Amino acid sequence: MSRKGGKERMQRFIPRTARKWPTSLLIAVAAVVVAWALRALLLPFLGDKAPYATFFAAVILAGVLAGWKGGTAAAVLGGLAGNIAFVGAYRLELADDNGGALILYFAVSALLVILIQSLTESLRREQAANSHLQTVSAEYRHRIKNLLSVIQALAQQTARSSASMDEFEAKFVGRLEAFSRAQDLLLDSSGRTVGMHAVVGESLKPFALSDRLAQPTGGPDVHVPAETAVAISLLLNELATNAAKYGSLGVAEGRLRLAWTLEDEEIVLGWKELGGPPVTAPSKTGFGSKLIDRAISR
Repeated sequence: MSRKGGKERMQRFIPRTARKWPTSLLIAVAAVVVAWALRALLLPFLGDKAPYATFFAAVILAGVLAGWKGGTAAAVLGGLAGNIAFVGAYRLELADDNGGALILYFAVSALLVILIQSLTESLRREQAANSHLQTVSAEYRHRIKNLLSVIQALAQQTARSSASMDEFEAKFVGRLEAFSRAQDLLLDSSGRTVGMHAVVGESLKPFALSDRLAQPTGGPDVHVPAETAVAISLLLNELATNAAKYGSLGVAEGRLRLAWTLEDEEIVLGWKELGGPPVTAPSKTGFGSKLIDRAISR
């Protein structure tokens, strides 16, 4: 039997949390009764020798199943039962062989309880670590699948709206970088929620808009869920890319006003381009338009 296999078998018998006193006492009593019965069966062979031999097993069993409480109770009950049933009198004189045996029994039992408790705590910590590792591993696999699904969708949508390979590469790389920046934000926030200022700042950082923003700009530093942060990052990347190609960010005098408010627990994002060329309706609906429509419909 391998060391790992033996450890796993032992972990099955160890409760994940410490047992309460009543339960520990019941386990100790049951273990002592079994040890007493076994010692009684050996009486014809041992006589009054080694009166506490079988009760060590009771201490070990109760210690494993019920922790230090069960082990301590089994040691005390086993000492009393062994002394009364197989010695005949309760004696603790050091000069007496039986008294010395009882003291030795309690000393060894205490050592066993300490060792078993130490081993039990170590195995419990390992159980908790393994359980946490399994949870993290499952979450990691789930996130990887989601990331691959999003990247695949980005590639497919970009391919449909691109007239050439060069156009596809430029669009896809930009969208992938925006998605990557959003993921960095999620990692920094442990995947929970992300501040709106951080989402906007990271999403628009490649466009260097510090001197192109018109006042008022910004908004309350509300926090959005992870999925919403990714969607907003992609949305802002699309808007900024289109503004740089066809809108106000494509001309020197162009400006951008970006602000958001919180209304009825919903974020209202305002994107207004100033000083740009005249706006014309697109001849076809692209990925950016679909993304905007989805964001508005939520």
